[in-house]
Amino acid sequence: MQAILTLIDRISSVLVFICSLMLVALIGVALWEVFSRYVLNAPTLWAFDMVNFFNGALLALAAAYAQKNDAHVSIDVFSRYFPPRFLALLLASLMVLLVLPTLGLLAYEASMQTWKFYVTNRVVESAWKPLRWPFYLPVALGLWALWLQCAATAIRMYCGRWPASGAAHS
Repeated sequence: MQAILTLIDRISSVLVFICSLMLVALIGVALWEVFSRYVLNAPTLWAFDMVNFFNGALLALAAAYAQKNDAHVSIDVFSRYFPPRFLALLLASLMVLLVLPTLGLLAYEASMQTWKFYVTNRVVESAWKPLRWPFYLPVALGLWALWLQCAATAIRMYCGRWPASGAAHS
């Protein structure tokens, strides 16, 4: 079981590394658009679409890493009043009963949309008109990675080994 949890953690780490490369590309696209628009007086057709693509991809692909490191925003007004083990079991149960089914449905639908756009060669409605499926693929992958990381989180909570930051243990 530990090997599977470690593999899921590595997937999240690889995706966040890809995000760091995409962030550099996002900055490069934005800088090029500013230079092209204001220095060359020739704005690009593609920069706006690429900035949107990178923003969506970064958000989706980094979510699993944030889950792994307990970095998502949480409201813990009442959690300090519960014993740590009870809190971990409660959160793990909520994760299994609510979060995993919801994320699974979202990931499935994102995958089906990506596939539909791939099969039909649908394009983004913009002046540039790029294919739509590459914009959806990182969202689908990110949602599946988040689903896996949430499942790993639930397993760790049931086993008493989560969260890393100690939020459920304080």
